[in-house]
Amino acid sequence: MIAVLGLILLLIASPATAKIYIDINAPSLPKLKIAIPDFKNLSDKGEHPELSARLSQVVAGDLDLSGYFLPLDKESYLEGAESPLTLEEIRFKNWSVLGAELLLRGAYTCVGSRLEVEIRLF
Repeated sequence: MIAVLGLILLLIASPATAKIYIDINAPSLPKLKIAIPDFKNLSDKGEHPELSARLSQVVAGDLDLSGYFLPLDKESYLEGAESPLTLEEIRFKNWSVLGAELLLRGAYTCVGSRLEVEIRLF
């Protein structure tokens, strides 16, 4: 009888194993929707206009790759590269109606072979 009771206790006391499922496709935080219009060309002679779209593409790609941001589709933007850059001049309503939680504005200047880039996050 004691042997049977000991066997029952041994079986009951065995460690229970639980199955744990981790969904690797579900982020733990929702992605922040960010608008990244083409960068404004501030060069005196307007050198390298192709950089306007390219710089915004690179930044959008990097932020998307981080997994924390969701760049919005440029086709939905109400403003483009020539829109204002300063806090006082930006029309935030034009961006919030698109669902943007963040706005990244950039500008660049080409001086000879040197490229200067300025980025502002609102």
